[in-house]
Amino acid sequence: MFGFRREARLTEDGAEASKGKVRVEISRSPKEWNPKTGNAFLDRMIESFPDNSPFSVMIETGGQEDRILEDSGFAIGLGLKKLSGGSQKDQASYIHTDGKRMCMFSLNLSGDIKGSTIQLIGKPKEFDPKDLFVFFDSLSQGMESEISGVINLGKGKKEIEFVSQAFGGSLRQMFG
Repeated sequence: MFGFRREARLTEDGAEASKGKVRVEISRSPKEWNPKTGNAFLDRMIESFPDNSPFSVMIETGGQEDRILEDSGFAIGLGLKKLSGGSQKDQASYIHTDGKRMCMFSLNLSGDIKGSTIQLIGKPKEFDPKDLFVFFDSLSQGMESEISGVINLGKGKKEIEFVSQAFGGSLRQMFG
């Protein structure tokens, strides 16, 4: 069985990675999984991955609920880093807009800076802003990359889906 430490490995269809008591499987094939992590932001991001990025993500969690968001973000980042070994690109950016709101993410795998810088404009109604910041910071630590983002939520609905569309677009730019 795949261990529950801090590790990643390539699979036939993608990558597996783990951190703490969280294990993720990142697949290049579209698969629909129904995550139940206990964190609404994380669950909705993972649910929308197959529609918005070149990957689908399956997640298994166990242990402390207060670490699920951090460990999940880190494990997903670790798996993406493993997959990036065959990628021709080390930088990608994508802007998503619907005419009323805008969300942009830039990924940089080659820089010296490791971490995330996210500017959030507007107060989200569907999620706690802390969840957004913790998830993307943990993701950037797992990827050993810099993630920059500007999120202007405006007055639209489906805020998490909107963020996922922009992040997924960045992943499509990087991984094709």
